Amino acid sequence: MTVETCAPQLQTQIIPVRLGWSEISAYLAVNDTISFGDVFDRSGLPWIISDTTNGIVLMQNAYRNPQVSALIGVTPRTTPWVNRIGYAVFSSARYLELIVEGLPYENQEISITPDKWNIIPVIRNSSTNIVDILNSIEDLEFDDIVCFSSLTNMYIYTQGIIIISTLNSLEPGVGYDVYSTKAFTIDYAALGNKSVAAPNGTYIPSTPWTSAGANPNYQIIFAEGKTLQSLSDNIEAGDVVSAFNSNGLCVGQGYYSGEEGLSIKVYGDDVMTEAVDGMLAGENISFKLYRPTTEETMNVVFEWSSEKSMFGDATYQNKSFSKISGIKSITGIGSHDELNVSVYPNPTSGEVNITANANIKSVFVHNTIGALVETRCTSSLRQTTTIDLGRYASGVYMLTITTEDGSKVIKKVV
Repeated sequence: MTVETCAPQLQTQIIPVRLGWSEISAYLAVNDTISFGDVFDRSGLPWIISDTTNGIVLMQNAYRNPQVSALIGVTPRTTPWVNRIGYAVFSSARYLELIVEGLPYENQEISITPDKWNIIPVIRNSSTNIVDILNSIEDLEFDDIVCFSSLTNMYIYTQGIIIISTLNSLEPGVGYDVYSTKAFTIDYAALGNKSVAAPNGTYIPSTPWTSAGANPNYQIIFAEGKTLQSLSDNIEAGDVVSAFNSNGLCVGQGYYSGEEGLSIKVYGDDVMTEAVDGMLAGENISFKLYRPTTEETMNVVFEWSSEKSMFGDATYQNKSFSKISGIKSITGIGSHDELNVSVYPNPTSGEVNITANANIKSVFVHNTIGALVETRCTSSLRQTTTIDLGRYASGVYMLTITTEDGSKVIKKVV
């Protein structure tokens, strides 16, 4: 008698793809004959997929950016979907749901190669606590670094402590950047559901600047909590540190809660946009500190660590680490206590008068999304000036007033 065996029934996974950049992965093993074109045609998604492990870059239509076009294969749409890796995906359309069909992995282990960035998948259909992964790594040394990163959040462990933990769990459907100075294996099956992680996400108070959009190119700037505590005369809990490129564009922000360290994801230029909207390789990163409690803004120059795996300065290097070891200089603290600026009438529907007890050098007007709408630089230094807000749409505006000695104060006008 012949016994017929039934083939395993394929399962379906729906992977969210947002507008702009996403990092994605599948917890189902896809058939070897399935190509990227097969998968993406189900959604009609305009796409580019980048796998940093194999150097694959795919796109549906020719694109004007030569940095991207130079990486396109001859037959990109027929390239097979590769299992056990994560992908960075760009969608120029809208939020979409990517449909993947396959079978659950029998072997749920993912190997992490040391001293390089890995885009890893989550190959089980449930959350995985990063603390459980960390506890499974054997023989971690004091100066080892383990970093898990999504496009916006991160988890950094080094010097025997957790530096930052705005990313606490790995979620199905998402791909994650992982860097480690030590090789290790993530065994999703063995980890099971050992513990429940804290929610992912970070809080950034409103600042005068809007950060550039997230993309897969970035450098991580961080400082240990004990370092910041030793600098309490200069940096306080609740402060926001923002990074800027040479054009004055905000390219990343970090919030110091006072309970753990500080981390800033400084974004590089997005290859999918025509304008330069991030850092370029070798460009110097400048920093400003914003204190929401007093609305003060200060220029900050940091000192840098030369420890293992640290880049060692404020020069942008894609997918690298720079560790803050101290503050070399900070301008504005102290001077703001003596600086007295009045803005009236407020609220207003027209002209705003600005008076100070020091000579006013410039006034920058930003709207609520951080866009610069007007710059006023006084030709002759004096303690009064006016700005006409009646030309702009009604709403809230932030005025950054700089005096002759470099002191700054931010005023909100309605």
